[in-house]
Amino acid sequence: MKMMTEQLREIIRDFYSKLDEEDRVVLVRFIIGLIYGFIAYTMYRFNITIIVDNSYTIWFFSFIVYLTSGFIVDRVIREKTLFLLFIRGLLTFFLTWIIVAFILFDLFG
Repeated sequence: MKMMTEQLREIIRDFYSKLDEEDRVVLVRFIIGLIYGFIAYTMYRFNITIIVDNSYTIWFFSFIVYLTSGFIVDRVIREKTLFLLFIRGLLTFFLTWIIVAFILFDLFG
């Protein structure tokens, strides 16, 4: 089992090292979007509201997560241009979490 884990880590490192900076930004935003999609569905399913409405809460936190992901991209990739930090991956993040939330809603109601 430990050997398989090491092989998987090596495959992921090899794949990640072959990506250029823009692809790394999109990949990080895609992964964060997947995670937030599950969180957004959970917030919807259990009717967690902090602001006026459930949908306002989900959208409010999506913008907070998006801005936080900019700092994560800055830490992981060490890119200092604002285009790569905030604009690149914008569509990837939002479409990913919206699609994941819709798919989970269709599957589980």
